[in-house]
Amino acid sequence: MEQSSHVYSSFFMQKLIGTYLVDDPIKGPPSVAEVNKKVRDNYSSVKRWTKNIDIFQKEVLVFPINAFSHWFCLIILKPKNLLSNGA
Repeated sequence: MEQSSHVYSSFFMQKLIGTYLVDDPIKGPPSVAEVNKKVRDNYSSVKRWTKNIDIFQKEVLVFPINAFSHWFCLIILKPKNLLSNGA
């Protein structure tokens, strides 16, 4: 039986976003545009992490994040709804 959820390693977001998870004491937190660019640049380092998993067939995706000296948890419910056609 296939699981209806997938929990990523905490290293996933660290690899995807990298140094942007660290708050610069002078500049402050990064802008959304800066993070988006970093994610596009780093995508190749994580794209194979779920190559054998159809994440759009899962009901729940869980991303633990350790950033800015805190732990967060990003949860995506019904990721198939993120697709443009809702398939």
